[in-house]
Amino acid sequence: MNFSKFFTNFFTTFSVPKTFLFFCIFILTITLSQFALADTPEQYHLTLLAVQDQGDGSYVGSTADLYVEIKEGSGRVFLDTTPLTKLDTQVSTRYAKQVACEYYNLPCENYDFFYTIISETGIIGGPSAGAAMSALTALAVMDLDYDDSLALTGTINSGGTVGPVGGVKEKIEAANNLGLKTVLVPLTALDEVLNKEQISKAITLTNESEYDQNNSDSQIINNEIIDIENPFEIEVFDWLEEDNLTLENYAKYQLEINAYEVSELDDVLFHLTGQRHLNEESTFEVDSQYDSIMARLQRDLCLRARSLETEILNKDNEEDTIDWDYYNARFLLSDSAKEQGDYYASASFCFGLNTQLRSELLILEKQDLQKDELLLELQYQETILLDLEEDLDQTELETISDLQTKIVVSERINDAQQRIENMRTQIASEDYETSISTYFNLGYITERVYSAQTWMLFFEMNGIELSLDENSLSLVCTLKLAEADERYNYANVYVPFSLENIFEKIQLGKEAQNEADYELCIAQAIQAKADSTSILSSSGISTDAIEEFLAVKKQAAERIIAANSEEGSFPILGYSYYQYAKNLADEEPYSALLYYEYALEMSELDIYFPASDDKISGFSDNFNFDIDTWSFLLGVFSGFALGALLMWLISLGAKR
Repeated sequence: MNFSKFFTNFFTTFSVPKTFLFFCIFILTITLSQFALADTPEQYHLTLLAVQDQGDGSYVGSTADLYVEIKEGSGRVFLDTTPLTKLDTQVSTRYAKQVACEYYNLPCENYDFFYTIISETGIIGGPSAGAAMSALTALAVMDLDYDDSLALTGTINSGGTVGPVGGVKEKIEAANNLGLKTVLVPLTALDEVLNKEQISKAITLTNESEYDQNNSDSQIINNEIIDIENPFEIEVFDWLEEDNLTLENYAKYQLEINAYEVSELDDVLFHLTGQRHLNEESTFEVDSQYDSIMARLQRDLCLRARSLETEILNKDNEEDTIDWDYYNARFLLSDSAKEQGDYYASASFCFGLNTQLRSELLILEKQDLQKDELLLELQYQETILLDLEEDLDQTELETISDLQTKIVVSERINDAQQRIENMRTQIASEDYETSISTYFNLGYITERVYSAQTWMLFFEMNGIELSLDENSLSLVCTLKLAEADERYNYANVYVPFSLENIFEKIQLGKEAQNEADYELCIAQAIQAKADSTSILSSSGISTDAIEEFLAVKKQAAERIIAANSEEGSFPILGYSYYQYAKNLADEEPYSALLYYEYALEMSELDIYFPASDDKISGFSDNFNFDIDTWSFLLGVFSGFALGALLMWLISLGAKR
C-alpha cells in the first residue's frame, strides 16, 4: 500500500484540515513511542519467615510472601503490604536495598524498586526481613536464576552481614507447616539449646493437623507408628537425648528440614543460585594522608601524656599515692600499638592516660578547690568550646572525610559540654563538696576539649567531593534515626534486659536534629543502631561463636574500606574503629564486636550521599528532572520526530 497516497486522498476526500491531521499524528506517535519504551517487569519472589505475637508473651511462627519488581527509574523505593505494616518495615526495605546495591556495586540508581509483602496476619519485625529483601534486590538487578523454594530470616547490617533474629525455632516450624524443606538462618541460630518440654509441645503442634485428618489413635512420626490416646500427650522420642537437644537436630530429625546458617549476603545468594557472586579479595592500602595525620595526632596526645607525667613527678608528693605500675603498663600498650602502625589505638590509650594524669595533677595542684574556682575552670573550657564550634560551623564540608571529621569533633564538643552542664548542676546544690570525682570530671573535660581540637587536623584530608549540603545532611539524619529506632525497637522485643543507654542516644540524636546539628544527630543514631545490633549479635552466645562473628565483621569491614579506598573516599573514622576493634579482639571480644559495628556503619556513610557530579551532564545540569521525566521527554521528542517524518512523506505524496 502507498501510505503517502492514502493520507493525501484521505484528507482531500474528507476535507480534514492539515493542522488537525498533524496534531492527531503527533499525539498518536507520542503514545506509540511511550508504549515502545514501556516494558513488563519480571516479578521476583521469596518466602519470609516471621513470628506473630500471641498476646501472652509467646510467639508462633508465620510465613509471608515477598515480591519485588524493578523498572527503569531513579533509585526510588515503594512498598505495599497486606495487611498494613509499621513504619519500621518501610525503613528496613529502603536500607536493605541500599546495602545490596553497595555490596555488589549494582547500578541501582537506574531503577525504581517495588516491594510487596503479603501475609495472612500481622507479623513482627521489619528488620528480620532485611536479608531476604537484600537478596531479592540483588537477584532482580543482576537478573539471576534462583531457587525460590527455600525460605530465610535474618536482619541485614552494614557490610552485607546477616544479623540474628528472634523466634527462629517458631519460624522453622512455620516453614515446615508450609511444606518447605530448606531454610536459611543467621549464624549460631541453630546452636540454640531446647528442652524436652519445648520439643514435645512442638511435636504435638506440628502433628496435630495430621492426627485430625487421620482420625486415628496412631500417628507416623520419624517413620515409626506411635500409639497415643491423646494427640496433646506425645512422648519424647529416642533421638532427643540430653546432649543433642539443639535447634539444628530438631529441624533435621523431627521436621526433616535442611537448615543452613548464613553470615553474609553472598552466602544467601550462594544457596539461592548455587554460585558465588562476590569477589572475596578485599585488601587495601591505608591512605597515606590518613597515616600521616593520625601519626601527628598520636604524637601530640602521647607527648602530652608524657608531659603530664613529668609535671606530676616534679611535684612535691610526699605521700606518693599514684600507682605508677598501672600508668607504665598503659604507656607500654600505647607504644606497642604505635610500633604496629596502629596510631589510632595508640592515641586512644594516650587520651585515657591524659584524663587520668590530668586528674592526678589537679589533685596535687588544687586541693580543696572552691566552688567559684571550679566554676571559673569550667567557664574557661566552655570558652574554648565556643571558639571551636564557631570554627567548625565555618568549615565547608566537601568529602566523606570532612563529614567524619566534623562528626568526631561535634561528638567530643557535645560530650564535654554535657559534662560541664552536669557539673554546674551539681555545684549549684548546697551540700556539694569537692571529691575525687570532681577532679576526674574536670580532667576529663579538659582533655576531651583538647582531643576535639586535635581531630580538626583531619580537615586536611582529600577525597571525592560529595553533596554534603544542609538538606542532604538533614535527610541522612532522619534516615539514620529511623534505622536506629527500628533496630532498638526490635532488640527491645527479644533482649531480656534494659536498653536505656541506647534509648538515650536516640533521644540525643533527636535533640541534635531539632537544633539542626545534623552531624551530631548522625553520630548518635549510628552508635545507637550499632549498639542494638551488637547486643542482638552477642546476647547469649559462646566465646567460640563470638570469634566466628568477629571474623565475619572484620572481613566485611575490610571489604567496605577497600571499596571506599578504590573510589578515593577513605573512611577515616570507619578505619580508626576497625583498627581499634582488631586491637581489642583477643582481650575484649565483645567490645571488639561493638567497634566493628561502628566501623561498618561509619564506612558505609557514603551510600547516603551522591557524588557532587552525579547528574546528567551538559544541558540537563540546568534542570532538576528525574529519570521518569527524562523518559517522558524522550518519548515526546521521539513522537515529534516520527510525526515529522510521516508528514514529510505525506507532503511528498501530495506534490506528486
